Formats: sequence, C-alpha cells, structure tokens
Amino acid sequence: MDRISLRRLSRDSLDVTSPEDDQVSKNFDELSQVRKASPTTGSKDVGMVGDLESSYAPPAHIEKAPSSRLSYYYTAGSALLVALPFIFLAIWQAYIGPGTFTTHLTPHTIGGRFTQTKAKTIDFVCSALLGPLLLVALNWYWFSITRVTIVSDSSANATSLIALVQASHTDSGSYNPFKFLTFIRTGRVKMMLLGLLVLLSAIAQTCLSNFIAYEAFDVSDGTASELPLRSLLTGLDEVTRARPPETLPTFPPGYDFSSTQVATYVGDATAVLSSIAYQNATEKLSNDTYVGLNATQDSLDAVDSRIIRLEGVPGYRMEIDCQAAPPTTLSAMDFAGNSVMIHCNVGNNNNLFSASYPGQMSILTSGEDDSVYPWVGFYGWDQAYLGSMMAGNWSRSARTSIYGNITFKAFNMTQFGFNGDKSTMSAFGFACNVSRETGSVNLTRGSDSTWTRETESWSGETSPVKMLIADWQLALNYHSPVDIGGMPGLGQPLQDTAWPSESYTDANGEITLNARTNVLNYLYAVGEFERLAYETRNANASLHNGTTSYAQTVKAIGSKQVYRIVYVPIILLVGLICVSLAALITFSLLVTDIKRGTASVKTWQQVGTVQLLADSIAGLKHDPVVEDMHRAGEGGAEKIARGYKVRYEALPGKRNVLKADSPTKGNGGSWGMATGA
Repeated sequence: MDRISLRRLSRDSLDVTSPEDDQVSKNFDELSQVRKASPTTGSKDVGMVGDLESSYAPPAHIEKAPSSRLSYYYTAGSALLVALPFIFLAIWQAYIGPGTFTTHLTPHTIGGRFTQTKAKTIDFVCSALLGPLLLVALNWYWFSITRVTIVSDSSANATSLIALVQASHTDSGSYNPFKFLTFIRTGRVKMMLLGLLVLLSAIAQTCLSNFIAYEAFDVSDGTASELPLRSLLTGLDEVTRARPPETLPTFPPGYDFSSTQVATYVGDATAVLSSIAYQNATEKLSNDTYVGLNATQDSLDAVDSRIIRLEGVPGYRMEIDCQAAPPTTLSAMDFAGNSVMIHCNVGNNNNLFSASYPGQMSILTSGEDDSVYPWVGFYGWDQAYLGSMMAGNWSRSARTSIYGNITFKAFNMTQFGFNGDKSTMSAFGFACNVSRETGSVNLTRGSDSTWTRETESWSGETSPVKMLIADWQLALNYHSPVDIGGMPGLGQPLQDTAWPSESYTDANGEITLNARTNVLNYLYAVGEFERLAYETRNANASLHNGTTSYAQTVKAIGSKQVYRIVYVPIILLVGLICVSLAALITFSLLVTDIKRGTASVKTWQQVGTVQLLADSIAGLKHDPVVEDMHRAGEGGAEKIARGYKVRYEALPGKRNVLKADSPTKGNGGSWGMATGA
C-alpha cells in the first residue's frame, strides 16, 4: 500500500505516529463531528464537503420553484431537431424521386458545369466551412444541455471527479477511445449517453463535411468533324457461294481464318452459346430485335477519347419470323460413326431441313425416355427449324404460343435404330427465317469509354439474312454445360433457359416450353455468330485495300472536360440519422430531469471547465483526498480522481454546490475507491 493510501485510513485501522498522519487523523475527526451535527450539509469551516443521502430528495424550496424557461426552450428545440432530418429526407425524396438514397457509395448529380478550380472551391466551402459550421452550432446546443443535465446533475448518484472533469470540457464530437472509456467506467446511464452523444456528433461532422464532392464529365464543345469507320459486313462473300451448308463434316470453307483467328472465333462463339444456356438472351435484344453496327469494334475503339458522340453510324437490325409446325417427315441416321444427320420436311413444300451434330446415335436411341431432344435444322442459309423430339405418342397434345399452336406428330423410328419406348417418337418445332433492316444509329460515349445507342432510324426495307450459324453446328462440336449427356449441337443451349422448371410438362400433361425464349435465344445467337465472324475476319483490317474503300464516314462531336457537383446519398443519410439520434439523447436527458424536478434544470445551472474548477475549490478544498491528489502528481492524481466520487447538491438559498460523496458508504464510497487506486 502506498503512502497516499495509508493516509486515507482512519486512526482506528492503523497505528501511525508521524506528525503528518496525526494531522490527517485530526482532520478526519473534525470532519466526522461536523457530519454528525449536520448529516446533509457541512459546516462553513469545513467548506462544502458533505455526506449526501443515497436517495435524492430535492429541498422544498427547489421543488416548489418552477423549471427554468430555458429548459422548455431547449426541450422544444431538441424535439424539433429529432424530426427535422426526417422531414428533410421526406421532402428531398418527394422532390427527386425514389431510389436516391442508395446503400452504396455511387454519387448522385447535383449539377453544374465548372472548371476544376471552381469545383474544388465549392467542395472546400462545403467540406471545410458549411459542414463544420453547422456542427459548431449543433454542438453548442447539445453540450449546453449536457452541462446542465450531466455535469451539474443534482441527483442521488455520485460521479467520479475525473468523469466530471472530462464531461465539463466536452463541447464537440470526438473519436477518442479514452474519453469513451472514462464515461463508461462510471457505470451511469447518463454518462454513457454522453459518450454516445460525443460519438454521434463526431460521425455527423464527418458525414456532413464529406457528402459533397465533384466529378469530371465530358460535354460537347460544339465542334463537329467527319470520321471514317471501317465497314464490318465485308470479307465473307465466298462463304455462301457454290455449296450447300451442313454437307461437310470438316471446318467450313470460305472463312479463310488463320489458326489464331480460328481460336478466337471458336472461343467467342462457344462463349455465346454457354451464356445463352445459363441466362436467356431476351434482355440483350431491343424490342425482340437484334441491333448491330456496320462498323468494326476496332475502328470504334480507335476513336479519339475527346469524341463523345457519333452520328449516322451505319447499323442494322434483325427480326425473326417463326411459325409453330410439326415436321411432316422425320429421319435420323448415323454419319461415319462420329456425327448424326437429322432430316425433316415442314409444311406442304419439299424443303428439307438438315441438322448435323457431333456425336453418335446412342444419344437419341439410348437416352432417357422422358427427355426432350432439341436440334436445329437448316434449309440453305435462309431458313431454320427449331425442332424437338420426345419419346411416345404426343399427337393429341397441344399448347398455345405467340407463334401458333404447338402440335406434335408421331413417327415410327424403328427403322433408324430406335426401340422399346422410343420406337415411337413425337416431334414439334418452329420454322423460322430472319430478316435484316438497315439504317443509322447515333452513339454516345459513357464514362467507361463504351458506346451506347442513343437514337436509331431504319429504312423500312428488309432482306433475308444469310444465317452463318448454319456452318458451325458440327464444326464447333459443342455440348451444353447445363445438360450433361444431353443433345450436342445448337438446339440444347437454345432451350436450356426456355423451360421454366425441371419438369417438361404441367399438371395437364402439356409441355411447358417458353416458345418466345427459345426463338429469341436463336435470334441472338444468329446475330452474334455473324458479328463475331465478321469481326474476326476484319480484325486490324485497313480502310482501303488498294482497289476498294471500306470507309464509312460519320459525324463526330468533340468534347471538353468540365466538373459538376455531386453528393453521396448514403453518407448524407448517415449524417442526418446521427443528428436525429443526438437530438433524441439531449431531449431524453432534459425530459427526464424536468420530470424529476432536479435543481440543476430548475435553476438552469451550466457548469463548464472554469465553473467546475471554481466549484471544486469552494466545495472540496478542505477534503484530505484533494490534498492527496495535490501531492500525488499527474499520474497518481488521475488514479485518485477516478475513484473519488462527487456530486452537486441543492442547498437552500444557493445554487447547486459540489460536494464529495461520503467516505464511509461501504465499498462503493469514493474514499474507499480512492484508497484502492
């Protein structure tokens, strides 16, 4: 036990003979006699050190006195501050529409077209002046209340002197963990609320000082120039000449791809099919049409970054027209042991749709009986049949679709190696053709440098599309990753997302295929296969080959960089919530003390650092514990002050006065706590 602690013990506990200790004992005896004479107030000779009763009872003259008008003004102001942030949010949301206060850090535009210097100035004014000044006013208001309800609190609960000192000079928010720890150690709800108020004030100042920012963006500078772009739909004229498609099990002729180009095209085309297999392509189309640009991606990427708009870019859009109809004939046969040919006629003509897919007949003949086997057959490059086979006789089944009623026709397939439940196979499908309409598109460049279609205009004249996808069903050797063991080729990925559930039929025994999804998946695949083939063929191609020009001139609009003011909704929202919660804390503190009729609120006694110092000198100067703190030095004094409990007491005819808690109140007394420090 250190020397300071020894001097806090009574003469009955220790036998000490030093002159210093005799003086401490003498002071202790005098203090005890004074307290016996007056249990609630100390004598004038001892100062204002006294022993308060554990249950606080305000003097009669305080109870009868009305509360200060300031207490009601501050209460009304706190209540208003609780509601104001939410009123602001409601008005703001009504003004700018729903979805503004998102939970991410994406900025929202306020507006303006400024130079960088002006934008920085506005940001500085908002961040370094307006936000902090607002919090200066709010902090003055909030902590004016806490200096009445917490620092000069005249309740029955005593508070450690160190916490009272900390609270008296707290007038703004802080992230200081030692400050919070001091308030928490008191174990008092009021002090903990003060710590929370300090934290909320700090967060509010951080948010309200940083939710305003600025960002750069490009605007038109009013200048226009002509810009050549490389035409896309050139270089594959030989593909659709002098041979029918789907006749050769080798790499399609006429493309003249290098090995590097083959690798690029096959990888990109396979990625398209896999993407469709997992996510339908309907959202990638524009009003159920595939829109493309007759300009290579390389030439678009090469456009100067200062160009933000292109007008009159040649474009095209593809539309698909389908009719639901079952095949009139159907055959399937093995081809050289490594591929299967499916042939069918549709309608009243003799057009023979052929589908060559990689694999063996066993996929059809030995597969599961309840499976659907989709394929895509082609008649030349102009027409396609999206067919499907199912085991059994489904000729009496039908389902409506936007392409007409889906009906089945049953076929005896034993001559092609089918047996058992698959001796009879039923087929249905959609006969489709794709047309192209040319026109022009205006493009705008986004902040990520990608081009976006803004406006479109079309000629109204259409022509058949040569579906290059017909060449690649066998050459790609594609198998859908979604349906392992399912049909190879194009049919399976086009249907994977067209079935709404794992069951192919509903409760009525009708198939559940979404015909629109199936057809639009095919349209997207047709457009992408064509675009990728031309992009691959014309990669790094020049605008002129010596005899032919492939340049297409468009109008280019230049830009200049300006700055606009933005704000981050989530940061603003957090700041406003913190303001509201801080106001709620001060409102609760005031209302509680008004109901209890505490003397500090009735007299509206604010105690700051200087006032607390004066009160300590007046009320605690004769307490030997204060003398101990004086002698202990900085570190020891803080330890003693942490356990030394004091409180304000209302005396008749006087303001609240600071007194020490009784040193004889059991284990919780301040004297005992100071001794244990």
